[in-house]
Amino acid sequence: MKELERIYLFHTLLTGSVPSGMCSLDTLNSISVDCYPQNVLVSCDCGTKCNCDVAPSTVGPGSTGSTSSADVLNVLKLVSRKSDSFEDGSPGAKAFHWIADHDSLNLSANNPSVKQRYILALMFYSMNGEDWQYTWIETNGIGGNDKPECVWDGVQCDKSNNVIKIDLATIGLAGSIPSEIAELSHLTYLDLSSNGFVEGRIPDEFKNLHALDHLFLDNTNLSGEVPSALCRMNIEVLLVDCYQPDPKISCECDACQCDGSDTKPFVNTPRPPTESPTLPPTHFKNPQKHSIKEVIGGNPRPGTPEYDALHWLIHTDKQGLGPNSPRLIQRYVLAVLFYSVRNLPDDWLQPDANECLFLGVLCSDDGVVTKITMVDDELVGSLPTDLGRLSNVTFLNFNKNKLFGGVPTELGLLTNLGELRIVRGKKRLTNFPPEYLVLYNNDLSGTVPPEICKLTSQGALVGVEVDCDGTKPEISCDCCGNCP
Repeated sequence: MKELERIYLFHTLLTGSVPSGMCSLDTLNSISVDCYPQNVLVSCDCGTKCNCDVAPSTVGPGSTGSTSSADVLNVLKLVSRKSDSFEDGSPGAKAFHWIADHDSLNLSANNPSVKQRYILALMFYSMNGEDWQYTWIETNGIGGNDKPECVWDGVQCDKSNNVIKIDLATIGLAGSIPSEIAELSHLTYLDLSSNGFVEGRIPDEFKNLHALDHLFLDNTNLSGEVPSALCRMNIEVLLVDCYQPDPKISCECDACQCDGSDTKPFVNTPRPPTESPTLPPTHFKNPQKHSIKEVIGGNPRPGTPEYDALHWLIHTDKQGLGPNSPRLIQRYVLAVLFYSVRNLPDDWLQPDANECLFLGVLCSDDGVVTKITMVDDELVGSLPTDLGRLSNVTFLNFNKNKLFGGVPTELGLLTNLGELRIVRGKKRLTNFPPEYLVLYNNDLSGTVPPEICKLTSQGALVGVEVDCDGTKPEISCDCCGNCP
């Protein structure tokens, strides 16, 4: 190294001081290290040979760039510590260049927001941000470029502008989760659920999220195991795809909810009658947003109508119903119905519309669902058990559809029900009194549950008619006065 003239050590993670022996090299004209006044990482006592005033944006001879962009890069290298984090074309490089070249906020290196803004940009470039339903970043001045990150969709900050919540459920995330999220030290809530193309493993670095108390990573393609360090944290709710018997990911944490034994799988086979129909048990603790789950009850598997309905209610619905709203249960039940059968009208499940305005739904003056009429709509599917939660319903009419499966035992909970019609075919039923349960001329099978028969003596029903005639009836009934 006797002929060494220049040394470039900008933008590294080196610390300490330049060795005195390097300073004494006669041929050395300059040594460029991270010793510039704004952020000294390496001290340099080589006199005029020390290049501490200008930090180029790229390392090497001939580099150009402003001091501010280099300062920012130096700070960001303390966030993304891998040697290849800022290689050309990498998410880290894209996030940095967006911060340095396109972000109209033009944050300086000592701005406390530059790190968290970079981390969010890194999430965008690492997880298919161009195809998200949210617009965080564009290079034409639209989107997040001219807005503080605290007002980006799905992001919430505290009064000190620290990111405390990120909710990116069901927006089209893909790719692996960047470990740099763990640098958001104030983060309490992270939801990346229901993004089927999120893959890889849960970063071990998440153990550094000491403020985190709610983590939702379910209904993704993550694999491996939940890092054991997360189990020792104060996480109240931790949802991953650990449902038995075929978990995608293993979890030994107490906060994980992996017991799928009480879920309600979507099946089209007759359900055996039970002695006492009950609503699903509660498994969820009391998270801020997901306290709705506690009111709804149950722990539905991803891919079931119950899961889809709950997720729609939490992440898509714009009615803003809280856990104490009297409309919460009925709106959830209608969502379950929507996801249980095909061919419901497009008017259904509009996030901006009150459920009483859904086509075929009638409510009382105080906004309680009392009647559902779906006639000749070519509905295909089975009746969800959650219909039994509409305790004020007096009339259900599903004439001339293609419903199949068993008659839900839970309909025995509808003590106010005066008439239920589920009919398919050319024969149109008329002149039935409002106290009749009409289920014949359909593809239903199995047995009329005794809970429904009890309504003829304890409820409003005075008659039940199903396809129970002939030597091989489609459905058996112990309380039917007529088997057409």
